[in-house]
Order: sequence, then structure tokens, then C-alpha cells
Amino acid sequence: MPPRRGGGKNVPNAWAAAEVTVVLDCLKSKDFLSTHAPDLAESPPSFPSITVQEACQRDSWQNQLCVPVARAVQARTGEHNNQQVRPLGSVALKLGQMRKHALARTSDERAALDEFDVASFMTAATDAKP
Repeated sequence: MPPRRGGGKNVPNAWAAAEVTVVLDCLKSKDFLSTHAPDLAESPPSFPSITVQEACQRDSWQNQLCVPVARAVQARTGEHNNQQVRPLGSVALKLGQMRKHALARTSDERAALDEFDVASFMTAATDAKP
């Protein structure tokens, strides 16, 4: 079988707790949200509902949120992922997983962000792998 064209890309490493913490910090920061997702900044902080398709649509608010989140993760914890920016789909999926995990623990969407436990999320994510 001939080699694939364009060469292979490095596969991103699994998410680390520090990266999840950066995502949380971004979602909790009024300054970050007002700059990158003004619609979210106007409402009380909560986990946004995002799909991969929405995050990959240019000029959507989901894309405008995921791109700077990916850059913030790289800037603050890039050594974990060989200084590569996380793909938008990966960021959107992680946000969805975090939202699902948080809402399974509390029914109050506003409190879910404040009460989010990174350690239990990472344990649950590790336990869910085959």
C-alpha cells in the first residue's frame, strides 16, 4: 500500500487535568468571555452547549469561543501536547464531556461550572476508556 499523501499529523496527547483547568478558567473569566463570546458573557457563567459541527463553522459563536480556548490551552499548558494547538473538534468534544459530567452531578446549570471537580472528571474520563 502506498504511503498517504501529505504525511501524517501528530496525534494529540490525551487531555491533562491542567488543560481542563485552563478551559474552566476561560469559561469562568468575564474578560475572556466578553472578548471572545459576548453572548455568553451577558448571562451567568455556565457550560455552553456546543457540537463539533457548530464549533467548526466559521463565524459561529461556538467557533469564536473554541479557537481562543484552544490557544489559551496551548499557551498555558502546551508542553503537554508538544506545543500543538488542540483541534476545534477536540475542544468542542471536551466542553461537551465536561458539561455532561457537571450536569450529572448537579441539576443547577449555573452551579455546575462553579462546582466542577477536575479530579473526578479526569477519573471518570480515565475509567470510561476501554
